[in-house]
Amino acid sequence: MVRMALQNPLRRHAGRPDLPPPGRPVGRSLRRRHRASLRQLDRDLLERSGWRTTLDFRENHVRSESGELLEIESVWVAEAEHVGSHGVIGAHGRSESRVWAELAAAARIRSDAAPGVRLKR
Repeated sequence: MVRMALQNPLRRHAGRPDLPPPGRPVGRSLRRRHRASLRQLDRDLLERSGWRTTLDFRENHVRSESGELLEIESVWVAEAEHVGSHGVIGAHGRSESRVWAELAAAARIRSDAAPGVRLKR
């Protein structure tokens, strides 16, 4: 008989549909995450071109004169600094993807003005 420490955990699971696969908690399904990677395409483009990027999230609370909360405005703020030319650009907006797109557009404008800085595609 083979001891438990030497057995393959996937093989031990085979033929037992009542047990979850090893490494996955009971009751949690495996989800694929596509949105997070799609949002970051512009950020990855900036970082490959020599920009250091940061992203911050803020909530602005809009209140009436009596102090009653009227609205919560979510604001994403992204900034980038180019490694070689020390140029700094920034953008803000209501969604992550919009902020990265605006920042990439600002970087393209900056790279057209500075001959040493090129935004790679």
